[in-house]
Amino acid sequence: MAEQNMTQPTSSDNGRPRVLRLTPQEIAILVCAAGLNLCFFAPWVSVGFDTAHAGYQLAREQGGWFYWLIPVLSIATLGTILLPRWRKWTGTAAALVSWLAVAHFVSK
Repeated sequence: MAEQNMTQPTSSDNGRPRVLRLTPQEIAILVCAAGLNLCFFAPWVSVGFDTAHAGYQLAREQGGWFYWLIPVLSIATLGTILLPRWRKWTGTAAALVSWLAVAHFVSK
């Protein structure tokens, strides 16, 4: 099934719930946002002698406040399930901040 149905009651439909259909692209954005949030907290970065660090540990150790924008923006993207205009912007911002954080981490 490529579409996901959600109901949202509206007053213009005589009390009947309106079905919200998400496009495959919108579903992909939401799945990527959830995956980004999961990867931030999962210990997957190997540094040195087989030690693994999670994104939140790197944010604490490196002292970069912008690392914390990654989970904030990914959760904000998930929160825009009923706001498609905001979903494009928060999803794009989450992707850009993630790439900038990776570039910052690699450059150190």
